[in-house]
Amino acid sequence: MNGRPALFSTVIQKEMLRNATRRPLLGYYRTLSSRAVSLAFEKYPAPGSLSSEKEGALVILHGLFGSKQNWRSLSKLLAQRLGTDVWALDLRNHGTSPHAEPMDYRSMADDVHHFLDQQELKRVVLLGHSMGGKVAMTLALTPSLQDDVLSQLIVEDTAPGRGSISEEFLHYVDVMSEIETGGFKTRKEADGHLAKTVPDPTIRSFLLTNLLPASGSGLKFRVPLDIIRNYIGHIGDFPYAPHETTFAKQTLLIKGVKSSYVNRHNIPTAEAFFSDLKVQALDTGHWVHAEEPRGFVDLVANFTSQQDLGPDARDERSLWHRTRKITLK
Repeated sequence: MNGRPALFSTVIQKEMLRNATRRPLLGYYRTLSSRAVSLAFEKYPAPGSLSSEKEGALVILHGLFGSKQNWRSLSKLLAQRLGTDVWALDLRNHGTSPHAEPMDYRSMADDVHHFLDQQELKRVVLLGHSMGGKVAMTLALTPSLQDDVLSQLIVEDTAPGRGSISEEFLHYVDVMSEIETGGFKTRKEADGHLAKTVPDPTIRSFLLTNLLPASGSGLKFRVPLDIIRNYIGHIGDFPYAPHETTFAKQTLLIKGVKSSYVNRHNIPTAEAFFSDLKVQALDTGHWVHAEEPRGFVDLVANFTSQQDLGPDARDERSLWHRTRKITLK
């Protein structure tokens, strides 16, 4: 991940706070290792559905420090618009899913595959944002993946490839650890401590969606900070090299114009992995789905139904091929 990421837009603060869960930490999280874990999920049935559809569902994967709760409103909207079941997952070490090592893309992809097997879902449309996008790409590119598992892939504002992750992420882990050990008792106190080194209130609000009362007293974060600290370098990694493996089915890469995660340097790499790739951009930062939800839903709905992607989207890949003077960062 190159450059300083435009991670959090102020337009998403209310949505994050509204969707955040505040259940007390009861000490029930398990720490597992070296095997797939059963992921927590929320299911949003298609309107009027009397039974669960096992084919064609949309499965959503969140980004680092996120959870299925951040996707609650959009999942409902997508279920209505697409007329299909939508499943929002918590990846390992996030939300209410088990805490587990290692935290790398192969392991997280195995978890998602395990979930699809558990639910007997086939021909899934898999959508992932940021870290979740890399998990989705990893699963799609797995050489042993059976052909009937995925039908389409949607990746939001991330690209396949290896790069360093911003030092901001490690700083977030450090200051969150200070809150756990510093005797803070209220969210307001935790926010005040974060504000000393994280001035953006939207970033603080997002991180604090993971804050819970600890059993007994004090505060604790839902995410296991020790595990994330140990594996945070893997977030910038990717398990495959270009041309090592490919995914031939339809793939949509959605970029935020104001974000640098998808750029003129890594679009050709994405093309090497995904032979049927469309690249579209909306006028947003990194959180495309939250900053421009209607445009995002239009892109997803039109892509899955194979309609025109709409007037608000820009075909960035076509621009790259035509001019070699792409406007991406």
